[in-house]
Amino acid sequence: MKQLYSFEGRIGRKAFWLGTLGIIAAVVVAQILMVALAAVSETAGMIGAVVAMVICLALLIPSIALSVKRWHDLDKSGWFALLGFVPLVNLYALVMCGFVQGTQGTNQFGNDPLQGGDMRLARAA
Repeated sequence: MKQLYSFEGRIGRKAFWLGTLGIIAAVVVAQILMVALAAVSETAGMIGAVVAMVICLALLIPSIALSVKRWHDLDKSGWFALLGFVPLVNLYALVMCGFVQGTQGTNQFGNDPLQGGDMRLARAA
């Protein structure tokens, strides 16, 4: 659980995609819950909307943390994660985080997760 909220260290592409897909799945479930409750009654729909918003907000920090750690693996500052909020530029960020191999060996942000240097992070990679 600490890995989801930590902005330190590095993760590989596999861990990035697994975390991202998990977050997307949770958001989809929240939206389905909201629509299902809205079909029951207006009051239930409002409750479902609030619950869905809380779930989405709770997933915002883990989403940013995944991106920050992936940028760290590319030997870039975690501030590059903010590129994900800029339209069109976020496509560049997705390609960099999702498809470009990270720095081999140790960099300023930690050991290579693919080489098993930091076991906490290597298990997620």
